[in-house]
Amino acid sequence: MKYYVKVFFIAFIAFSIIFAGGIYAYQKFYENQDGQVKDPANPEDPVQEEPSNELEKMVKEGKRINVLLIGVDGGRSDTLMMLSYDPKHKLGNIVSVPRDTYFHVEGKDAADLRKINAIYGFKGDDGGAEGVAKAVSAILGVPVHHYVKLDYKAVEAVVDVVGGLELDVPFDMNYDDPYADPPLHIHFEAGVQTLDGEEAVEYLRWRKNNGSEGQGDLPRIERQQEFVVTLAKKAMGLKLPMVIKTVFDYLETDMNLGDMIYLTSVGIGVDFSKLESVTIPGDVGMKNGGSYLFHDPEETYELMKGIYERTPESDAKAAAEAAAEAEADGND
Repeated sequence: MKYYVKVFFIAFIAFSIIFAGGIYAYQKFYENQDGQVKDPANPEDPVQEEPSNELEKMVKEGKRINVLLIGVDGGRSDTLMMLSYDPKHKLGNIVSVPRDTYFHVEGKDAADLRKINAIYGFKGDDGGAEGVAKAVSAILGVPVHHYVKLDYKAVEAVVDVVGGLELDVPFDMNYDDPYADPPLHIHFEAGVQTLDGEEAVEYLRWRKNNGSEGQGDLPRIERQQEFVVTLAKKAMGLKLPMVIKTVFDYLETDMNLGDMIYLTSVGIGVDFSKLESVTIPGDVGMKNGGSYLFHDPEETYELMKGIYERTPESDAKAAAEAAAEAEADGND
């Protein structure tokens, strides 16, 4: 498929599995008896290494669970979001890693192979979902405990299961490509409207209007993150069992049923209104003939520290400081 169609959205489905998939998971678990309930943030017989920095100490002492959500088209991953969840405080964060993020794997020297989205197609230990998880872990400086991989067909199926999704389209979207396979026709007017599954996929596939240069990948990531929360909230309703059943037709993960049951049990009570979404900090630039997003290691380190330090008290403090700043600005 062409570049503009390589947008797949998966995070809302992973939410359904991780935080509310108990009905289906328990049923299958007791049918098969092939899973062990355990905390993925504290595996058995871990390798004991002394933390080399403050973030590693937080990871070692904390209970956060990190699940990488991967959207795949053919041999490349085109959506990478890590869900980091604190089961003690019921706080979640989504950290997006743009697909053009620079990441060089030894021996993979061509310009297009130095993007993180190419790693999925590599052979051996360097590739596949496991290779992508290792790369994301290296960039963020925290472990990736599990991954969930799906494609955009799941988006269409689940949106239809929940009866469509109401979205506020930020601007007019008009794009036609009769040569795409299948032909692509995207036409949405700005404003609130309810999209069915096929329309939701088109909304997520949009990159630019005919005759324009587009907005780049980062604004699209923001729309994806908003889509995550909106659909996850709706999926948590009465149709959740059907959502979960639909998801399992598309799901590929390294989690066994015991892992899912554990994550379901600690996810009860999650407040989606407190879900925070961010994209790794960095700048777009050129190197060896390729255009990349170069992440800022120091700012990424501080970003992840902030996530691991997050508590209800820190949220309240940040909200109070923001309110005070807004009031001061209003009085100027």
